[in-house]
Amino acid sequence: MLISPEKQAELRERYNPDGSTLREFQLRLLDILKYIDTVCQRENIPYWLTGGNVLGHVRHGGFIPWDDDIDIEIEEHDYKRLRKAILNDPDSPYQWQDHTTEGTYIMHFAKLRDLHSQVEEGWTDYYKYKGAFIDIFPMGKTSPRFIRFTTKLRALHERLIWHRLYPKSLRRLSLNLLRIWLQRCLFPLGNLFCRPFANADKLYQTPSSVARDFTARDRNLIFPLQRIVFEGVETNAPCHMEEILTALYGDWQTVPDPNNIHLHFDPSKIKLY
Repeated sequence: MLISPEKQAELRERYNPDGSTLREFQLRLLDILKYIDTVCQRENIPYWLTGGNVLGHVRHGGFIPWDDDIDIEIEEHDYKRLRKAILNDPDSPYQWQDHTTEGTYIMHFAKLRDLHSQVEEGWTDYYKYKGAFIDIFPMGKTSPRFIRFTTKLRALHERLIWHRLYPKSLRRLSLNLLRIWLQRCLFPLGNLFCRPFANADKLYQTPSSVARDFTARDRNLIFPLQRIVFEGVETNAPCHMEEILTALYGDWQTVPDPNNIHLHFDPSKIKLY
């Protein structure tokens, strides 16, 4: 890690000391990651850590102390294989959550949910499964302009969904209609028209109703994947992590001002059983 052990220990004590809700939540996420890696190794499915987890590994030697999520990326054809493998695993202790398993789930990426926890988010009122999760992002060729277009549509619809002038039942119906429109019409047509003109050496998080990451991943910075140990769990990571971090974050080596650090989830909204 790039920061000193003393600095890392100071940050751990401040944000996620042993026994804290956040640390217990991180350990629950590591259990999910261990399961995903086991399935992917068995089925020979390539995947890799991304975003803040790569940053945490390089800068902190594990989780960023205040981080409360794990994200992985996977190429679209392998994403389908992973989905099938997990849904067909009779011994899976987790729930695959996507638009085919829940009618009000509108994201294009999936979540693998823990069944013995609960996290309160804005959208979870409409979800059957609400446990701790890992986000699984399918990556492919597409147009960043199309991602921006779908993001704007999502933002407009979200404002309508959360408008207080109509009841929750109509919001749920609105989510269902949005899911059908996105998954059966907009995304397939967008992919059909965008992919012939996309750069084969670039990977993007494929168009989604909540996509905000327009940064291309260069294939030659990802492959061949390398094995790393992340908080005691063997997993995959891009071969050139520092170059990817620079593309994503610019100055990623500097630890941010504590006054500007915000958690995704309020620890009081996390319940572990």
